[in-house]
Amino acid sequence: MWLYYNQPRAAGNYLSIGYTVTASQTSLRTIRTALATLDEIAVLKGVDGAVCDAANGRLSETVLSRFGWSPLPHRLWSRPFIRRYAPEFTNLANEHG
Repeated sequence: MWLYYNQPRAAGNYLSIGYTVTASQTSLRTIRTALATLDEIAVLKGVDGAVCDAANGRLSETVLSRFGWSPLPHRLWSRPFIRRYAPEFTNLANEHG
């Protein structure tokens, strides 16, 4: 699994997930590990959240909410989601390591 992200200059307090690439053999453990790595990066950078556009219809709101993502107001042809990082998130992220 590859997860591509950036930290836009216009919104430096957020990470933006450009896209992810998975194969049919990608396990849930691999997805969780990739998201835990993204969480660690977020903690190191001190960002307020991460945003993504769930363009794939197989990514349901239920699945994303299980991983801590909340929907943002929908736009035409867009399903934006955000994962907010609270100050106490630092303690959560340290439990992954």
